[in-house]
Amino acid sequence: MNSKSINIIFVSIDLLLVHGTERKMNNTIPSGTIGVGVDIESLERFKCLSREKDISYLAKIFTETELDYCFSKEEAYPHLAARFVGKEAVIKALYSIGIRDLIYSDIEITNDNYGVPMVRYICNTMRNITTKISLSHSAENAIAFVIIRENDTDE
Repeated sequence: MNSKSINIIFVSIDLLLVHGTERKMNNTIPSGTIGVGVDIESLERFKCLSREKDISYLAKIFTETELDYCFSKEEAYPHLAARFVGKEAVIKALYSIGIRDLIYSDIEITNDNYGVPMVRYICNTMRNITTKISLSHSAENAIAFVIIRENDTDE
């Protein structure tokens, strides 16, 4: 990622946070408390993981649905890395609004019918949270960017 790309990301965050209730990014994130999280990780960390040999480790981080998806691919490691950084970014965004009682396995990252990643919270305490996530990876790294909104309780 070059420095121009990084600057564009920060400008976008500033616009969202400064304009908050005035600007509703395509009406997908209405007003409310907003949290932002980002994470990046080397793919190398996930390259040698095997579903059979490393299942106890993998089960602490990923749901069965996530593992099925990742290991259905010819190379699972970029997909494992992307979902891991996605969970890290979700946790960082939640921490930024004071929610600190989630673990990796409480968060499930799947794709919708169009391949767009989406977050599902396994625990019932997260009903008032809207989460938008973007995942990507290169040959060396996986990155995730998350924006969350705490919904008003009367919505």
